[in-house]
Amino acid sequence: MQNKLRKLIACLLLSALSAGITGCSSEPEVKTEGYSQISANDTSETNEINDTSETGETNADSSVAGQSDDATSADSTIDDFIGWYTDDPNLTDEEFFSHTLFVGDSIFTGIDGYGYLPSRNVFAKVGLSVSGGDSVEINGRKLYDIAGDFDMIVIMLGTNELNGNNTSEVVTGIESMIDKIRTENPNTDVFFLTLPPVAEVNSYPNMNNETIREFNAAIKELSQKRAFKLIDLHEALSDANGYLSSEFSEADGVHLKGSAYKTILSLVRSGGR
Repeated sequence: MQNKLRKLIACLLLSALSAGITGCSSEPEVKTEGYSQISANDTSETNEINDTSETGETNADSSVAGQSDDATSADSTIDDFIGWYTDDPNLTDEEFFSHTLFVGDSIFTGIDGYGYLPSRNVFAKVGLSVSGGDSVEINGRKLYDIAGDFDMIVIMLGTNELNGNNTSEVVTGIESMIDKIRTENPNTDVFFLTLPPVAEVNSYPNMNNETIREFNAAIKELSQKRAFKLIDLHEALSDANGYLSSEFSEADGVHLKGSAYKTILSLVRSGGR
């Protein structure tokens, strides 16, 4: 009887002891699972932070790139402004216009004729018309053969054509001339001087200031359309009544005195201001 009782007590103790051991071993399993889950979450959060950081770096790089583009654009604008729009008073006219070609008719022949600039910087001839750029040779040179050699081309043409011809046809010819010059050198800066008025009394009965003003207005529209610089020589040489000033006019009322060319070169040097 006592032996049976001892065996029963031993079995009960073993059962209790087994239950306790199993319960203790189960707690680490719960903690282990919990730790694994937290570790996974931590890793995920870390990855999210890293992603955000990388995105931030990418955005920062994009921002810097944007600033760089803006800076380049600003530099380009400055480069476009510097040069012909910025005059160095220490330069002589010959130095300043060393890379410039003046294209015109008999009015422009005074630029080298009066010794203001060398002949290499002038392509001008008595009676030169807009269409003459294709075939006329001056001092062994043709306009479109030498246009690419100059950074700046200053044009004043139309006087001969307006002496009885249609204004729109002359303007179309000017546009064609500018296109051909830019074909030879796309980087050439083109200036156009508005035609000066004629004197109240002049030797050219078919020339009148109403036609000249009409032509100048059409050239102004063309300059906005084709992006070339227009300089208002008409205003600079006019008297109070809108005629060619006696200060600048030769006896024929159309051609210019030598002093007028200093005004012309100063006007171009200042960019028309």
